[in-house]
Amino acid sequence: SAPTLDLHARIFGDGMPSAAMTASDGVFLNKNAEQEELAQRVMRDIEGSEGPYRAWEGPAREDFRYYIGHQWDDADRMRMEQLKRPALTFNEIKPVINATSGLERLNRTDVKFQSRALDSPLALDLAGDLATAAVETAEDLCNAVEEDSDLAKECAITGMAWAEIKCDYNTDINGRVVYEKIDGSEFRWDTNCHRPNLEGCDWRARKR
Repeated sequence: SAPTLDLHARIFGDGMPSAAMTASDGVFLNKNAEQEELAQRVMRDIEGSEGPYRAWEGPAREDFRYYIGHQWDDADRMRMEQLKRPALTFNEIKPVINATSGLERLNRTDVKFQSRALDSPLALDLAGDLATAAVETAEDLCNAVEEDSDLAKECAITGMAWAEIKCDYNTDINGRVVYEKIDGSEFRWDTNCHRPNLEGCDWRARKR
């Protein structure tokens, strides 16, 4: 007879009984073979992106240190202190980044929805006005303009920045639009994509 496989016992131990499963039935941690294949592919993609992520993460961390003024290597600073010499830092990076961020803030544009056709019907124009008002309200509630500026500033420093837009039901039972910047160390991306802004990439993932 075919050997029996107790999947529950393999994962959680023998503390709780579960129905025996024969080897011919197939053993999957997911519901079916298609989901199991998808899960394995996701794991392979994320594992394959770790090397390129580290290649970006190291210089990005150093770039941020340069921006905040930590431009001396620890060993060099200690050596300067031992010699009783001042370790001066002339930070010319921070003013340039701040000026770039200021230009972005001064050149903000409002989102407006309108029909491309010049002879569009009135109902369509009113729908565009309603969509414009809805977006403006959502942006005001979640401080989207400020978050966009923070993202642009971080992107100017490290070359990449991430944010998440979601509907939060924890603070409002009817749902509240939330837009927040997220630590870039949690994100992985398709390393085969070489276009700006990761345009055309097959996948992006958040690893927590």
